[in-house]
Amino acid sequence: RGHDLLINGSPVKLRGTNYHITYPGFGEIVSRDKIRRDLELFMDANLNCMRSRPTPSIDFVELCDELGVYTTVEAMVTLMIYAKGPEGDHGANPAIAGPLRHHMATMIESYYSNPSVITWGLGNECPYYDYFKVAAIGMQAADESRPLFFGSDARLGVGIPFMDLNDDHYPRAKHGEMEQPYADLDPETNRVIHDGQWDYPDDRPNLFTEWLHVHTNNWKEVAYDPGIDDIWGYYAKAHLDFMYDTPHYTGGFQFKGAPYRGIGASERWRGVFDGDRRINDIHWHVKKSHSPIRIEPTLGEFDAGAGVARFRVENRHDFLNLNDLTLRWTRGGESGLATADVTPHSEGALEIALGTQDGPPIELEAVAPNGLIVDRYELTLGPPERAAHPAAEGEWSVKETDGEIVVSRGAQRFVVSRETGLITSATLDGRVVLNGSPTASVVPTQQRNFKKQAKFTLVNQMAGWQADRVRADEQGGAVRVVADGRYTLAAGKMVTTFEADGGVTVGCELTWDGKPDLNVFSTGMTLAVAPEFDTLRWERDALWSVYPEYHIGRAEGVAPALGAPEFMSMRDSWNGEGTKPWPWSQDLTSGVTRDFRSTKYRLVEGGLYDAAGFGVEFVGHGTHHLQAVPAGDDLEGNTFVKEIHGQPTPGFHLKLMNYHNGGTEPHLTKSIRLPEEFAKKGWSFEAQATFRLAQP
Repeated sequence: RGHDLLINGSPVKLRGTNYHITYPGFGEIVSRDKIRRDLELFMDANLNCMRSRPTPSIDFVELCDELGVYTTVEAMVTLMIYAKGPEGDHGANPAIAGPLRHHMATMIESYYSNPSVITWGLGNECPYYDYFKVAAIGMQAADESRPLFFGSDARLGVGIPFMDLNDDHYPRAKHGEMEQPYADLDPETNRVIHDGQWDYPDDRPNLFTEWLHVHTNNWKEVAYDPGIDDIWGYYAKAHLDFMYDTPHYTGGFQFKGAPYRGIGASERWRGVFDGDRRINDIHWHVKKSHSPIRIEPTLGEFDAGAGVARFRVENRHDFLNLNDLTLRWTRGGESGLATADVTPHSEGALEIALGTQDGPPIELEAVAPNGLIVDRYELTLGPPERAAHPAAEGEWSVKETDGEIVVSRGAQRFVVSRETGLITSATLDGRVVLNGSPTASVVPTQQRNFKKQAKFTLVNQMAGWQADRVRADEQGGAVRVVADGRYTLAAGKMVTTFEADGGVTVGCELTWDGKPDLNVFSTGMTLAVAPEFDTLRWERDALWSVYPEYHIGRAEGVAPALGAPEFMSMRDSWNGEGTKPWPWSQDLTSGVTRDFRSTKYRLVEGGLYDAAGFGVEFVGHGTHHLQAVPAGDDLEGNTFVKEIHGQPTPGFHLKLMNYHNGGTEPHLTKSIRLPEEFAKKGWSFEAQATFRLAQP
């Protein structure tokens, strides 16, 4: 009715996923028990609708009926836009009409009585030939209760005759109307998509039967920086917020739910769980972004007179009042049930009777009537307190020789080369912390339509620094060393400042003058850290208030390079059968865990430490991003190149990035992307990072 999709007379929003029913070792012949397990994993992620292709088995549809999950059912016709077919005509032959109508009629007859089936689809990514239009008329006559959609790409399923729903794969601007990017994610609100860029008609409901593509085609980036799966959560939140903010957006289907291992499918297709059905860290972002309960912000107000804490809550359920759920809270030794009388698709207040404002954060768990945990939050009644770091005692002392500048303060000692103007080593209480020079970092993406940059993919291009002039000065308790010179592909200056408070700032101001032009994955500064500093610690401004214990995106954490000892022993003893018993973040990539090497987005502070607590830590201010990788990392020959970087040194590269593009999955960036940077002649860039040597 109008721009609403109705079920039992009530408007609904579809929080969907694409589910190609396959299983390792079984192909597309999957048992009912395995399908049930997949659906339970999807339901746990707050997904309420499936899009199964090709036309699904009766086992799947009956399980959707039983478990209470909506599903689409589509004709087994696909990809005519892109595949020429046996006649080379992309399916234009009208002789297809008869078999197609028979198939459609059989599909409706087979599933007409299954209540989980809410829409019929005529095909996938095909031109809208006349035989589809004829079939649509027959389908509407055969079943007046279920709307039709034409699942197509590039807006070809939008505004076409005889369809009840508009459909597009990956929301985008109309062709030619806007420059890339189609839509920007506002990194401050995680919510804003620019007006007009996702402009779809409001005369009927709009479905996006493919959107929110997980990183798959950019598989080198996935291996190099698993943190792009964490940044993906910001995209997920923006998509779902936009759907709920826009009345004529009725649903979206994340791509994909389960990893696809069908005939001809690449091993790179990924889902929200792995082939062995171990959930990965994308699963949590789906659960949180698709949650029918949204508490934002998590900072509440306290009514001292009533002894009640109140939080603004949005109820995104289609049928349930929030008082139909069990809302359990705990704070320290206290516990109880929260109340929230909030009707579907509305906002209201969640109240917790506390008695006093003072205390630790409140842990809230929302449980659905069917027993599933819908969501978890950490709620606060005051802004978080962060300890300030006092200035290091004493002042910097400087000793100069013909070849070196030695800058010391207390237990810290830095050696700066007069030839390069860069720190060559740093020690703390006699321990070597930095065993090489800080370096500017410009890392190119793995982007499919930039094939000419393939050999540069994920390789830091800032190498071969040579200084023309080095000068040092002292002022106001700070020591500053400026080096004018060039890297192989960029010229400018490198600046090292030993700050009056004891911190050290390294930075660059450079202009690109090399070739070829490159699409940039990240820019920033990199420190060369000695190998015994092999534990990453961090605190960051996280997207969600609650994460699973070992999720790569948690707000604060500790990640040993090889993983926690209990997981190391599990990996060593595992027999390779069944589901891996350790968290996804603890898998090794090029010798270190995903947790260790994933970018920690919006860093407050963090760095690398040894077993005694000595180390080096960056200050991020919530605007920079942290990553640690092995210094000699040879990730398929892409990250460390001897011809560019020379012989590898032991240890780690600790990077503080001022820019990160979030990953370049091409089906995700059709719709939404962070701002882009291109390294081309005349491109100027700056980076700055403040660090300190830390001790227990």
